[in-house]
Amino acid sequence: MSARASKYSATTKQIIRIIEGITMNTATNALVASDKNSAYQAAVSGAALRRANNYGYLQISGSDHLNFLHRMTTNHFESLQHGYGMEAVFTENRGRILDCCTFYHREDKTLIIISPPARTTIPAWLDRYIFAEAIELLDIADKTAMFELI
Repeated sequence: MSARASKYSATTKQIIRIIEGITMNTATNALVASDKNSAYQAAVSGAALRRANNYGYLQISGSDHLNFLHRMTTNHFESLQHGYGMEAVFTENRGRILDCCTFYHREDKTLIIISPPARTTIPAWLDRYIFAEAIELLDIADKTAMFELI
């Protein structure tokens, strides 16, 4: 074992083994473990990596986008600083919950991670409420990948 490898914890070593043993099936866009038995053992005894490609990813930008999110959700976006994130709930006018999303603010834009059941309804719902605001709403699901460590 090299000196570099000894710095990692047992869980980190399992994650590295899983990542090294994963290939991408280009026909199905699926991640495939080359050794399924070791991937399973790592998942039940330590950690596993899973591609979360069923979520929706929106990028919202423009000078009014934080104020817009502040009005459309249950959290305080006007004080959200660059490099920080938060969770917030989109609610309809009667208070019914539409979705609980995660938001990450970067420079002049914010990434919104939408749950799988609402990945098509939330963008359409938000678009209905953009009138004269300086806002650009962009679906980036096809250009983005997220992995979950479980």
